[in-house]
Amino acid sequence: REGRKHPAFIFTYRQAGKTRCLYVPQSLVPVLRTAIGNGRRLERKLVALGRGLIESHRRQRKHATE
Repeated sequence: REGRKHPAFIFTYRQAGKTRCLYVPQSLVPVLRTAIGNGRRLERKLVALGRGLIESHRRQRKHATE
C-alpha cells in the first residue's frame, strides 16, 4: 500500500532472441556485480583492440597502394 517493494535483484540476459530473467540470491549479489563489472571492462578492451586492428589494417593497405 505504501509503495515500498521487497528489494530483489534480477539478472536479465538475452538468449536466442528472448529476454530471460533470473532471481539473484542476496549472497550472490556482490559476486555478480564484480563479474558484470569485469565483463564491461573486458568488452571495452575488446572494442578498442578491434578498432585498432581495423585502423592498422587500413593504414597498411593505404601504404601498400601508394
